[in-house]
Amino acid sequence: MKARFENYGNRMATFLIYLTDVERGGSTAFPGADLVVSPTKGNAVFWYSFTPDGEIDHLTEHAGCPVVIGEKWIINKWIWTYGNTFTRRCGLKPNASQLDIEREMYSGYTGKHKKQRTRK
Repeated sequence: MKARFENYGNRMATFLIYLTDVERGGSTAFPGADLVVSPTKGNAVFWYSFTPDGEIDHLTEHAGCPVVIGEKWIINKWIWTYGNTFTRRCGLKPNASQLDIEREMYSGYTGKHKKQRTRK
């Protein structure tokens, strides 16, 4: 995972387009959100992988269900954070780039740095 992160950053959003109707099966399931999307030609699904405060949104964890009858053709467009690395400075430090912020998030995700939450 580290190599993927270093080269691309995190997948910020996904745009999934269904190119075919499927006679039976082939849905996209989001178990945490209690949502199942049936594959219908011409329809699309878009979701962000993070909450507005930058945490991983586990409600967007998903799976493609098996196709029972027919074929399922899709197009996925993944939007990665890495391409935005040097477009603007942001963060707690005046010169922090998006890449600096992502590296900090990544270190917390792997357990190298434990972020403590406080209740308000």
